[in-house]
Amino acid sequence: MTELVETPELIRWSWSVAGVPATTHRVRQQGHGCVVELGAPWWAPAYLPVLELGTRRLADLAEGGT
Repeated sequence: MTELVETPELIRWSWSVAGVPATTHRVRQQGHGCVVELGAPWWAPAYLPVLELGTRRLADLAEGGT
């Protein structure tokens, strides 16, 4: 992990792989819930399906799934 930011409204963390910035993730408050954002650098579009799968799994867990 290369960065961690925590405020009452937001948690954001970033990763590097082999010294190269890889992903940034955010969880921020919205109303009575939250919004999860998983991001990849512009030069890594092949990673977007992985992020989509991760987002779906997080949503399932948040909704009481396994």
